[in-house]
Amino acid sequence: MKNKHRGELLLFLTSFIWGFAFIAQKLGSDYIPPFTFNFLRNLVAGIFLFFYLIFRRKKSNKKIDAYTKTETIRGAIATGIVMAIAVSFQQIGVYYTTSGKAGFITSLYVVIVPIFAIFMGKKVSKKTGISIILALIGLYLLTVKVEDGFSVNKGDILIFVGSLFFAFHILFIDYYSPKSDSVKMSMLQFFIASFISFCLMILFEKPDINLILKGILAILYLGIFSSGLGYTLQIIAQKDTDPTISSLILSLEAVFAAFFGFLFLKEVPVDREIFGGILMFIAIILSQVPDSLIKKIIKIK
Repeated sequence: MKNKHRGELLLFLTSFIWGFAFIAQKLGSDYIPPFTFNFLRNLVAGIFLFFYLIFRRKKSNKKIDAYTKTETIRGAIATGIVMAIAVSFQQIGVYYTTSGKAGFITSLYVVIVPIFAIFMGKKVSKKTGISIILALIGLYLLTVKVEDGFSVNKGDILIFVGSLFFAFHILFIDYYSPKSDSVKMSMLQFFIASFISFCLMILFEKPDINLILKGILAILYLGIFSSGLGYTLQIIAQKDTDPTISSLILSLEAVFAAFFGFLFLKEVPVDREIFGGILMFIAIILSQVPDSLIKKIIKIK
């Protein structure tokens, strides 16, 4: 299998894993406070990858040069800090909203990246402008409750703030992953994120071992599959895949989240929310489709 196709397959698997992760987060939030939850899930992810690295080391004697080591550490610090912030907002927010809405709002990081470009003084294409407008309309329909005096669920707001930091996270990965040891960088970022969450847990929460045991399956799934495996697959896959294609495939996590929310949690969105989700998904896809492809389609018509 070519590296490109392998990367795309790994990203599809990642989006599937992350889609179901919203269900685990929702269930876990019923028992475990957010910072305790994130401390444990990131710790499990770091330990999982630590043992994987030991296994990999026995299989290979490949040495890493000093430059790669330095970039791996720098990348881990950058991604670890941003991840800790992102998952904190996300885990607090998911308690107050549905897993499906959390999935769609989180996926907005794909549209947010081009918005960052505007503030950096870069020109934005008409296609990107349309994507931003569609995303904003979709976000409005998905989150604003007209019948309640145009109120917004605080969980949706927190999830949106988290998506801003996830946008930074994907930018840092794109920058550091080509010149880093992917798995080591992933492992270190989880230990860093876990340490930050641990500090927040000590400051703001009182962990209860009995409640932790009730949510242990959610922690293990998120720690091993969503965090340990998912983020590592993302880093490995993005080495061989164009960032545009990466974002497109990863955006499917929103669809998986909505599907699993309906299937396992009986979350049934109203018509307005469904239409809002569709608009947001169109915006996410449109923002990542190359201009050259759009021009070809127009010419064919």
